[in-house]
Amino acid sequence: MLTRVLVSVASTGLAVALLVIVLPGMSGVDLPTVGAELAEVEPVVLAGLTVLAMAVLWCGNYVITGSLPGMTQSHAFQLAAVGTAVSNVVPLGGVVGTTTAFLMGTSWGHSVPAIGVSVTLTGVWNLVGRLVFPSLVLLAAAGFGFHTGNQVLWYGLAAAAALVAGGVVLTRRRTIDLVTRLLTRLLGDRLGSAFPGVTDLAFTVVKRNWRQMTIATCVVSVLHGALLWACLAAAGTWVEPGSAVVLFAVSRMLTLVVITPGATGVTEGGTLALLLSWGHAGPEAAAGVLLFTLFTTCLESLVGGLCWMWWTLRRDRTARQAAAGG
Repeated sequence: MLTRVLVSVASTGLAVALLVIVLPGMSGVDLPTVGAELAEVEPVVLAGLTVLAMAVLWCGNYVITGSLPGMTQSHAFQLAAVGTAVSNVVPLGGVVGTTTAFLMGTSWGHSVPAIGVSVTLTGVWNLVGRLVFPSLVLLAAAGFGFHTGNQVLWYGLAAAAALVAGGVVLTRRRTIDLVTRLLTRLLGDRLGSAFPGVTDLAFTVVKRNWRQMTIATCVVSVLHGALLWACLAAAGTWVEPGSAVVLFAVSRMLTLVVITPGATGVTEGGTLALLLSWGHAGPEAAAGVLLFTLFTTCLESLVGGLCWMWWTLRRDRTARQAAAGG
């Protein structure tokens, strides 16, 4: 327990240090200067960015509703928002996020196996959106003449191969049966006897809804890239479309470096470093990157917190009504 607390404190402290110390140092300006740049953004622009940020959250619903048939859009939004908030504020928040998914999902009448399949499939498609899709974007950028380096080409090819292999695993019944038999031997008779049913459920869900989940994942990624580009433009940093695509891909991949909650500080540092290497002015670039953080990490965490409170209040009210009725 003490170790987890220390890791959490250290991770959060590192995120704060990266945002407060490293970013201003990289851009060559202090935080008040960056704040002054942010203060110049028009309210109507902020409103538009808020709508775009909420659209990113809402489109993520379709990944969840695809992975968990019967889930309503309202419930999916709450589940996605709470899960995002947890990952943004808790170091390595996957365990906590999974626990909240089971708590919320079962309260809405979904079975434990169905929720387990949903959590697993959502994680797989999330990895596609954060790693495979950006890698393919970088590969395409390199193929069209954008000089991203040989390492990016090899990385993109490896990601494409992984995507093809994943497609085979998820769509071939023989492959599923083989994996099931192997896991049955590893897990033993007790766990193994229950596993095929869960595997069949996962296979059925993927077969029916993989298109919906894939399209939703791609739409979320595109909207996320549009939000990053718009935040930079609002702060006075104009990025050419070709460069913006590469910037988005790098930024998305950096979100997987979870040494801080939600990779906060790491993502901003890498994105800002790339902008500065392209010759963009430090104050405007830093302001744009931090504005993007406000609309992702901060706004998403706020919405997730509100959704968690709403769900808690409704659960408690339902429990009181059930007790009174009994």
